[in-house]
Amino acid sequence: SEVEAMVGSGADAGAGATVDASAPVGEDAMTKVKDMIQDLITKLQSEAAGEASHNSWCETELRKNEATQKDAQADIKKQAATEDQLEAALAKLELEIEQLNATLARGDADRVASVEERSATRLENLAAIDDAKQSAVAVEAALAMIEDYYKNASKAVSLIKRKQSSARVQAAQQQRANQTPNALPDAVTQQSVSGP
Repeated sequence: SEVEAMVGSGADAGAGATVDASAPVGEDAMTKVKDMIQDLITKLQSEAAGEASHNSWCETELRKNEATQKDAQADIKKQAATEDQLEAALAKLELEIEQLNATLARGDADRVASVEERSATRLENLAAIDDAKQSAVAVEAALAMIEDYYKNASKAVSLIKRKQSSARVQAAQQQRANQTPNALPDAVTQQSVSGP
């Protein structure tokens, strides 16, 4: 240490000198030793204060680093949680996209089926309309035939009635004609018998 070095240097310095034992010890030497010791103590105190300040700075930095590390770990955990949430949301969105694609596919299939069904129904309706038109024509023809039939039947009935009426008239006339000649001979016969 510096104390030992100073003591040693003092001993070395006094080794070559002739010491007079009877001579009194110099007060200057003691004062120098005291000053050296005081300087050494001051220096050690200064170094101790510097080390304490450095230790304090190191401890402060360590605390800062620990706090920074804790904040970083908290951020990492937060980022990991956010990443998990984002992955869950992404998985949910992918599922929804898959479901929407399936819904769209079903909608397309339903639309195609609906178009085909409407086309088939349209063809059936057109056929039904054509059948109805043909049926209407047939009904009109049948009605015309029935109307003609009834007109002809009416004429025939009228003709038959006229013929029957004419036949009755002729029969009545014939009957009267037949009765009149028979009556004349009877009258002649009676005149013949009774005389003029």
